[in-house]
Amino acid sequence: MEKKRKLAIAGGVVVLVGALYLWARGPGPMPKPDGPPPSSGKPVCVTNEECAALCDQGNVGACASLGSKLIGPNANAADFARARVVLQKACDGGFAPACTNIGAMLERGMGVPVDLEAAARAYGQACEKEDAIGCNNLGTLYARNGALAKDPSEARKYLEKACNMKHATACTTMKNLAGPAGTGAAQAFVPDDELETKCDGGALASCTELGKRREAGASADPDKARALYGQACQGGHFPGCTRLGIVTMAGMGGVARDATAAAALFAKACQGNDLDGCEQLANCYLGGTGIERDEERAASMYRSSCDKGHAPSCNGLASALAQGRGVAKDVTEAVRLYEKACAGSFPLACSNLGNLLVEGKDVGRDETRALALFHQACEGGLPTACTQEGYLHLNGKGTPRDPDKADELFKRACERGDPRGCKARGDVKRVMDPGAAPSASASAGTKAP
Repeated sequence: MEKKRKLAIAGGVVVLVGALYLWARGPGPMPKPDGPPPSSGKPVCVTNEECAALCDQGNVGACASLGSKLIGPNANAADFARARVVLQKACDGGFAPACTNIGAMLERGMGVPVDLEAAARAYGQACEKEDAIGCNNLGTLYARNGALAKDPSEARKYLEKACNMKHATACTTMKNLAGPAGTGAAQAFVPDDELETKCDGGALASCTELGKRREAGASADPDKARALYGQACQGGHFPGCTRLGIVTMAGMGGVARDATAAAALFAKACQGNDLDGCEQLANCYLGGTGIERDEERAASMYRSSCDKGHAPSCNGLASALAQGRGVAKDVTEAVRLYEKACAGSFPLACSNLGNLLVEGKDVGRDETRALALFHQACEGGLPTACTQEGYLHLNGKGTPRDPDKADELFKRACERGDPRGCKARGDVKRVMDPGAAPSASASAGTKAP
């Protein structure tokens, strides 16, 4: 199942890219070179003049080689400028390592101003073309603090892809990333082929993990994901039952949604003491989804799992308390539980508490604190919280009005799947007018199940 690195071909000869195509590193100081990718043939060109002539004829490999040659210890501003042009030509022509080299120039400010967002786009182009170093560098950008917003979920996605292409640095970096939301535990990354071998050997947790990777992304295979979850669940790995329930509830991959079957799978998982399964089953009882509505039982189940330290269930119980569903309304206790779940690295709880504080119903309005909570949830990977944070900046609530910051947050939310973030970008110019009415969406909350 090993993925082979694709070697770019130019003029029938495998091209050896030069010194810049080195940067494959983890968070921290200036990266150390891994060395250029291996080549089984001679370079397509040797001298700058030869490479330039071939580049002018449309040989993208020669353009990439020329760009790398121009960036050396004695490079001047003109060299960097010329390198950027020819590397872009190679990148646009489909030569992935050239895209990675452009990203490195932009990340390190080599002849150009540092621009991490542009660097991320260049690395993304390389990664889409199956360039392991581009994937690694993009994942690393998202993994560390800097001008590019830190995003562990995006970091993991790109580092996983690089590691699956046998990029050792990416695999090492994965070991230092936090585990799944709510656990706070470090979790070493295992490549797909190793997971498949372990799953085939009866390690059911590996079947579940591999199923998660088959749900979406470049290696998406919904049918395979369901089969892997079914294998795990049937064998007694209850988190596999929970995941199978989730995809069954959603109707993944064109298969019809089946709420009744999903609820039964959540019940099986909960009977096996999988707290995620118990929380999903409580959600079903609360909404009468695939099972008869029973709000009191839902609240009781949330409480039981919350008492065991399950942050999502604390969030569910807090929402039930805030609304008086299945339990006497108690907003003070709801706030305490939202705080507990938020501290347990469950971003939705941070956002839900922020919504309470913005609305100011049954609890004192505190837009400054809400802003901090939305920011925490946004940084934790919840796109809707980015939108909420953006509206506070847009309307000057809890912070001075800052339409530019708002638009940046709306863009981030939109790119990560929140349609309200996309719509809000069209509101920015209107709200910049001091006479414009505040957007109604500014007080709209993200509701818990």
